[in-house]
Amino acid sequence: ARFISTGTTSNILLTDTNTTSGNVRIKSVGNSLHLHSNSTSIPSGIFTSNRYLLLGHTTGLQVGTTAGKLQVFGDNSSAAINLSRWSDDATAPQFRFGKSRGAIGTQTALQNLDDIGKFLWYGSDGTDTTTAVFQINVEVDAATDFSGVSVPIATGSVPTRLALHNT
Repeated sequence: ARFISTGTTSNILLTDTNTTSGNVRIKSVGNSLHLHSNSTSIPSGIFTSNRYLLLGHTTGLQVGTTAGKLQVFGDNSSAAINLSRWSDDATAPQFRFGKSRGAIGTQTALQNLDDIGKFLWYGSDGTDTTTAVFQINVEVDAATDFSGVSVPIATGSVPTRLALHNT
Protein backbone atom coordinates (compact mmCIF):
# COMPACT_ATOMS: atom_id res chain seq x y z
CA ALA A 1 0.00 0.00 0.00
CA ARG A 2 1.13 3.55 -0.70
CA PHE A 3 -0.20 6.84 0.63
CA ILE A 4 -0.30 9.75 -1.79
CA SER A 5 -1.46 13.25 -0.90
CA THR A 6 -1.98 15.89 -3.61
CA GLY A 7 -3.45 19.13 -2.32
CA THR A 8 -6.87 18.45 -0.79
CA THR A 9 -7.07 14.85 -2.02
CA SER A 10 -5.54 11.87 -0.23
CA ASN A 11 -5.29 8.41 -1.78
CA ILE A 12 -4.33 4.99 -0.51
CA LEU A 13 -3.39 2.66 -3.37
CA LEU A 14 -3.58 -1.10 -2.93
CA THR A 15 -1.76 -2.80 -5.76
CA ASP A 16 0.25 -5.92 -6.54
CA THR A 17 2.83 -3.90 -8.51
CA ASN A 18 4.70 -0.64 -8.00
CA THR A 19 2.40 1.56 -10.11
CA THR A 20 0.65 4.83 -9.34
CA SER A 21 -2.71 3.71 -10.69
CA GLY A 22 -3.36 0.91 -8.19
CA ASN A 23 -5.84 -1.92 -8.40
CA VAL A 24 -7.88 -0.54 -5.51
CA ARG A 25 -7.89 3.09 -4.47
CA ILE A 26 -9.35 4.58 -1.29
CA LYS A 27 -9.84 8.31 -1.73
CA SER A 28 -10.89 11.04 0.68
CA VAL A 29 -13.14 13.61 -1.03
CA GLY A 30 -14.46 16.31 1.28
CA ASN A 31 -16.30 14.47 4.05
CA SER A 32 -16.75 11.28 2.01
CA LEU A 33 -14.67 8.16 1.47
CA HIS A 34 -14.62 6.90 -2.15
CA LEU A 35 -13.65 3.34 -3.08
CA HIS A 36 -12.37 2.84 -6.64
CA SER A 37 -11.47 -0.41 -8.36
CA ASN A 38 -9.51 -1.05 -11.57
CA SER A 39 -8.29 2.59 -11.64
CA THR A 40 -11.67 3.94 -12.78
CA SER A 41 -12.62 7.54 -12.13
CA ILE A 42 -16.13 6.49 -11.04
CA PRO A 43 -16.20 5.19 -7.46
CA SER A 44 -17.36 1.63 -6.84
CA GLY A 45 -18.78 2.78 -3.53
CA ILE A 46 -19.01 5.94 -1.45
CA PHE A 47 -19.32 6.21 2.32
CA THR A 48 -20.67 9.68 3.09
CA SER A 49 -20.16 11.76 6.22
CA ASN A 50 -23.76 11.14 7.29
CA ARG A 51 -23.19 7.35 7.11
CA TYR A 52 -24.77 6.54 3.77
CA LEU A 53 -23.39 3.85 1.46
CA LEU A 54 -23.84 4.66 -2.22
CA LEU A 55 -23.18 2.03 -4.89
CA GLY A 56 -23.23 2.92 -8.58
CA HIS A 57 -23.67 6.69 -8.27
CA THR A 58 -21.83 9.61 -6.69
CA THR A 59 -24.82 11.31 -5.05
CA GLY A 60 -27.56 9.96 -2.82
CA LEU A 61 -31.07 10.26 -4.19
CA GLN A 62 -34.44 10.40 -2.50
CA VAL A 63 -37.19 7.91 -3.34
CA GLY A 64 -40.52 8.78 -1.80
CA THR A 65 -39.72 10.99 1.16
CA THR A 66 -36.51 9.20 2.19
CA ALA A 67 -32.92 8.92 1.03
CA GLY A 68 -32.04 5.45 2.38
CA LYS A 69 -28.77 4.64 4.17
CA LEU A 70 -27.97 1.99 1.51
CA GLN A 71 -28.52 3.07 -2.09
CA VAL A 72 -27.89 0.86 -5.13
CA PHE A 73 -28.06 2.47 -8.58
CA GLY A 74 -27.74 1.06 -12.08
CA ASP A 75 -29.05 1.27 -15.61
CA ASN A 76 -29.32 -2.48 -16.19
CA SER A 77 -30.11 -5.67 -14.28
CA SER A 78 -27.17 -5.03 -11.93
CA ALA A 79 -29.33 -2.52 -10.05
CA ALA A 80 -30.24 -5.27 -7.61
CA ILE A 81 -29.51 -6.56 -4.14
CA ASN A 82 -28.87 -10.29 -4.00
CA LEU A 83 -29.50 -12.22 -0.82
CA SER A 84 -28.40 -15.85 -1.17
CA ARG A 85 -27.63 -18.75 1.14
CA TRP A 86 -25.75 -21.90 0.23
CA SER A 87 -25.99 -24.49 2.97
CA ASP A 88 -26.94 -28.15 3.21
CA ASP A 89 -30.08 -27.51 5.26
CA ALA A 90 -33.65 -26.23 4.91
CA THR A 91 -32.90 -22.69 6.10
CA ALA A 92 -33.42 -19.84 3.60
CA PRO A 93 -31.69 -16.44 3.54
CA GLN A 94 -33.42 -13.84 5.67
CA PHE A 95 -34.32 -10.20 5.32
CA ARG A 96 -35.16 -8.93 8.80
CA PHE A 97 -37.05 -5.89 10.02
CA GLY A 98 -36.80 -4.82 13.66
CA LYS A 99 -38.91 -2.16 15.38
CA SER A 100 -38.93 -0.76 18.91
CA ARG A 101 -40.34 2.51 20.21
CA GLY A 102 -37.15 3.08 22.21
CA ALA A 103 -33.78 4.60 21.34
CA ILE A 104 -31.30 2.39 19.43
CA GLY A 105 -30.67 -0.70 21.54
CA THR A 106 -33.56 0.01 23.93
CA GLN A 107 -36.51 -2.38 23.93
CA THR A 108 -39.78 -0.45 24.23
CA ALA A 109 -43.05 -2.21 23.40
CA LEU A 110 -44.91 -1.31 20.24
CA GLN A 111 -48.44 0.02 20.28
CA ASN A 112 -51.53 -0.90 18.33
CA LEU A 113 -51.37 0.13 14.63
CA ASP A 114 -47.57 0.71 14.68
CA ASP A 115 -45.86 -0.27 11.41
CA ILE A 116 -43.19 -2.94 11.91
CA GLY A 117 -41.90 -3.14 8.34
CA LYS A 118 -42.80 -1.98 4.83
CA PHE A 119 -41.95 -2.71 1.24
CA LEU A 120 -42.79 0.26 -0.98
CA TRP A 121 -42.75 0.69 -4.77
CA TYR A 122 -42.44 4.09 -6.46
CA GLY A 123 -42.81 4.98 -10.13
CA SER A 124 -41.58 8.12 -11.82
CA ASP A 125 -44.31 10.44 -13.05
CA GLY A 126 -41.81 12.33 -15.21
CA THR A 127 -41.04 14.82 -12.42
CA ASP A 128 -39.96 12.73 -9.43
CA THR A 129 -40.34 9.37 -7.70
CA THR A 130 -42.30 10.51 -4.64
CA THR A 131 -45.62 8.75 -5.30
CA ALA A 132 -45.96 5.28 -3.81
CA VAL A 133 -47.85 3.01 -6.19
CA PHE A 134 -47.93 -0.12 -3.99
CA GLN A 135 -46.89 -1.14 -0.51
CA ILE A 136 -46.90 -4.14 1.78
CA ASN A 137 -47.01 -3.35 5.51
CA VAL A 138 -46.77 -5.50 8.60
CA GLU A 139 -48.67 -3.67 11.33
CA VAL A 140 -49.39 -4.29 15.00
CA ASP A 141 -53.01 -5.41 15.38
CA ALA A 142 -53.59 -5.62 19.11
CA ALA A 143 -57.29 -4.80 18.98
CA THR A 144 -58.88 -8.24 18.65
CA ASP A 145 -58.23 -11.68 17.20
CA PHE A 146 -60.47 -13.41 14.65
CA SER A 147 -63.01 -14.34 17.34
CA GLY A 148 -63.21 -10.77 18.70
CA VAL A 149 -61.10 -11.43 21.82
CA SER A 150 -58.66 -8.66 22.80
CA VAL A 151 -55.03 -9.62 22.14
CA PRO A 152 -52.55 -7.53 24.14
CA ILE A 153 -48.91 -6.85 23.31
CA ALA A 154 -46.90 -8.76 25.90
CA THR A 155 -43.59 -10.59 26.33
CA GLY A 156 -43.35 -13.05 23.42
CA SER A 157 -46.58 -11.77 21.83
CA VAL A 158 -46.92 -9.01 19.24
CA PRO A 159 -50.16 -9.56 17.29
CA THR A 160 -49.87 -8.39 13.68
CA ARG A 161 -51.59 -8.16 10.33
CA LEU A 162 -50.35 -8.00 6.74
CA ALA A 163 -51.75 -5.01 4.82
CA LEU A 164 -51.58 -4.48 1.05
CA HIS A 165 -52.08 -0.98 -0.36
CA ASN A 166 -52.23 0.23 -3.97
CA THR A 167 -53.10 3.49 -5.67
